[in-house]
Amino acid sequence: MSSIKNSLKIFQLEFGVFVPYDDEQLKTLLPDNKLSHELNLFTHELYEEGYQSEIKTEKDFSVFKGKALKKPKIPHQYRTVVCGHGYLVLLAHIYFKTPLFPFEWRNINYHIVKVRQFVFSPKSTTVIAR
Repeated sequence: MSSIKNSLKIFQLEFGVFVPYDDEQLKTLLPDNKLSHELNLFTHELYEEGYQSEIKTEKDFSVFKGKALKKPKIPHQYRTVVCGHGYLVLLAHIYFKTPLFPFEWRNINYHIVKVRQFVFSPKSTTVIAR
């Protein structure tokens, strides 16, 4: 982790992230799209259904970390997750090659299902059942 902190300090990195529209934004910005955000996620790679945002690093890592932790963690309440099948959200991201949304990777516990724990390994594209 210290190498990441050092890289952030030295290079002043900027990251681009995909932020999905919520259902109300979809209705306004893409009126031809009749599906909800969740159904879009399960039918195709999301491209028009969101926007690119950037994350700028700070010289002081603790300031950067503090700003990142203040961001909302789960703005979308997926019915799939409520029904106990949160792992399907992760599989939809992998299958359709839609990048993980910031609220998903900021709160990695979101991907852990209590009934049977599935953990996504960031070093590979495999899902590991524990």
